Amino acid sequence: MDKLQEIKNYFAMFQEGLIGRDEYSKLVAPEGVVVKEEVQTILNFGDAKSQKDKILRLLSDENPHCTNEILKSVYGSEHNGIARIGARIFDLKKDGHDISGWEDKNNRSLYWYQLKKKWFTQ
Repeated sequence: MDKLQEIKNYFAMFQEGLIGRDEYSKLVAPEGVVVKEEVQTILNFGDAKSQKDKILRLLSDENPHCTNEILKSVYGSEHNGIARIGARIFDLKKDGHDISGWEDKNNRSLYWYQLKKKWFTQ
């Protein structure tokens, strides 16, 4: 079994509540070794494959998230300064997700996105 598959197995145990986050981290990165980005992505996003799925997973907490956070969390170091966050948000909106966005008042190069809460009526 390769290391990535082993990590996925540990992650499945973590998701099922069989092990806690601290125990998972120790199994994945023993002796204080820094967790590599691909491992951190698995921890954060599970089996989400597409950028759109990862952004939706990040926004699903219904808190605001800025472009810098999305770049780091979703794209890691592989974005090379080029990421089409706005395009993926547009795709999510086309899929029916209610996402609001606004420019940061203190830093105009940042943008914030937030998945709006769904209110259900009976």
